[in-house]
Amino acid sequence: MPTVLVVDDDPQIRELLRRLLTREGWRVLEACHGEEALLQMQRQVPDLCILDVDMPVLDGLRARRRMLEQPALQPVPVLMMSGSWTGTEEHTVGILTKPFTLQDVVTAVAPFQVRRQPKG
Repeated sequence: MPTVLVVDDDPQIRELLRRLLTREGWRVLEACHGEEALLQMQRQVPDLCILDVDMPVLDGLRARRRMLEQPALQPVPVLMMSGSWTGTEEHTVGILTKPFTLQDVVTAVAPFQVRRQPKG
């Protein structure tokens, strides 16, 4: 079962995504800010990270940059999520614009549904 890490400071959004993604066959991990996300990823590297841009403690853009400093986290695909940010971030696979529909989420995560195969 592929694993996704959902990172958002809004517990309602995390709950919505957890329910939807679980139903779609994902194992869902959660974090409420970038620091917590990095700690989660030290315990288990996810197959996909859905990362909110605007969060307290450590925002999504800075968290992604810190991920890129760690070789084990560099290959993790990151789908940025925001209601206001429309920029592009190098080394991300796209943006999920808030508000989003459930179908938007399903479509965005579908390419990452197949679990990565370990090297070697």
